Amino acid sequence: METITEQELENLKKVSSEFNTLRGKIADIEIEIKKLNVFKEEVFSELETVSIDFKEQEKKLLDTYGKVNINIQTGEITNGEN
Repeated sequence: METITEQELENLKKVSSEFNTLRGKIADIEIEIKKLNVFKEEVFSELETVSIDFKEQEKKLLDTYGKVNINIQTGEITNGEN
């Protein structure tokens, strides 16, 4: 039976090993991408909830104080027409 040379076999093993390593890395990357996409969707969902809460707070303040500017650090109210 004919066989390839030792050097050819070593080269083939090396390339095959590198190929399999890279395939594994791609699989790991895809898994991380999937996890990040799930996390991103969770954050978008939370952002939507906070946005609704913010709009509700904004409406309450508008109903109470009218169209004014409120310093978010101090709570100071200034004329909203500036």
